[in-house]
Amino acid sequence: MGEENSWISFEDWEVKKKEHKWSIFELISIWYHRLVINTYHSITYHIKRSIGRVRYGISRQDVWDLNHFLAEVLFKGMCELRTCGHSYGPTKDPQTGQYEYDEKRWQEMLQKMIWGFNILYRTQTGELDYCGKMTPEQRESFNAISIKYDSRVTTVEEEQMISEAFDLLKEHFFSLWD
Repeated sequence: MGEENSWISFEDWEVKKKEHKWSIFELISIWYHRLVINTYHSITYHIKRSIGRVRYGISRQDVWDLNHFLAEVLFKGMCELRTCGHSYGPTKDPQTGQYEYDEKRWQEMLQKMIWGFNILYRTQTGELDYCGKMTPEQRESFNAISIKYDSRVTTVEEEQMISEAFDLLKEHFFSLWD
């Protein structure tokens, strides 16, 4: 039978993988799976996704990871609205507390939303790890793990920017049009 404890550490597995002598059959099999099969599945995946978006406005693949889809749509949509938007909605004047139509304040508000949704989008692409309700000790230990995978934990300031972006979205939702 096999060894009693067959689990090995990740580092030992990496060393073992590098020392392995690859046969021609294994190399052809890897090439075939990576190049031929993955390419075929990738193409069919994108075709099905596009058909779903055209037909229903959203595809099943988008719903599988809806938070990623919405983060991408919010970030890219706000960027597009900021660069080529011709209109602006009412914003609250800090001194009087009244809502007024001020293009400069509107652009500043859109920029705050873009910053917040950019951070949110980066958490969905794997560049950042969102740790909303962690203690500072938990955050430090999780950050040590994240750095190994070319990522880092969001800071408290970045999480506040995300929260502010959602608050602004809630407040100005019906003014987001071009």
